[in-house]
Amino acid sequence: SEREKKLFRQRFRLPYKEFVNLSRRIQQHEMFERWTKSDAVGKKAVPIELLLLGFFRYAGRGFTLDDLQEATAIDKETHRQFILKFIEYGSTCLWDNFVIKLDNADDANYNQQLFSAAGFPGCVGSVDGTHVLLLPCSDWAQNKHKGYKLNKTSRNYNVTCNHMREFIGCTKGFP
Repeated sequence: SEREKKLFRQRFRLPYKEFVNLSRRIQQHEMFERWTKSDAVGKKAVPIELLLLGFFRYAGRGFTLDDLQEATAIDKETHRQFILKFIEYGSTCLWDNFVIKLDNADDANYNQQLFSAAGFPGCVGSVDGTHVLLLPCSDWAQNKHKGYKLNKTSRNYNVTCNHMREFIGCTKGFP
């Protein structure tokens, strides 16, 4: 129903249809093979959909690995390993498929026209930052990864998108 779709988007920060497409995509990718096959004794791996939903709660709502373990009955170390692999997947495969590369004047002019039509002449993108919690952080790096805004260890990512909500850039994570 529409109410359930709205609730799903609110909880996980993406439409249910996109979640289904993404979970199918990662199940077919070699990076996630360990979560789609049975182990040496024939025990099935944990559902990759739960790990993916866990990632969205971790990144979008600030869940801890312990929260994820409690909510899914999947060990927090499994969640941690999946999150790291999904971040790698996002910064390579998803990046190549979904981030628009502005490498010529025509692209910049296109984005500038979008913003001009919205009343922001001269603008080519909107920028915002987000913090992704970094719970298992070494003691020596704790202070470097804590900011004035969020008194928890995290990495910061600055993302740029055009007026059509298309990603046109993202920084590497930094303290």
